[in-house]
Amino acid sequence: MAESFGAQAERYDRVRPAYPDDLVARIVAGSPGPEVLDVGWGTGIAARQFQAAGRTVLGVEPDARMAEFARARGLPVEVATFESWEPAGRVFDAVVAAQAWH
Repeated sequence: MAESFGAQAERYDRVRPAYPDDLVARIVAGSPGPEVLDVGWGTGIAARQFQAAGRTVLGVEPDARMAEFARARGLPVEVATFESWEPAGRVFDAVVAAQAWH
């Protein structure tokens, strides 16, 4: 399931709704700092909202096609499942997963 949307990345990004601004604001307010890790981030819909709120976001996405779509829009993403992803010593102030559960 994790790679089922990549063939339609542009369409997915166009029709998938954004997340409630109040939710993003609550996460930002509860985070001790600006670094956000977005797990299973698809095309970066939530990531763009966190960036607009002044956060630095790194994505982890198992579907290379979704990741490429996000990269083409200037978003930093690493292709991996969260379980196999290596943080390489990096730390984050918040970890979000939006609707990444399948």
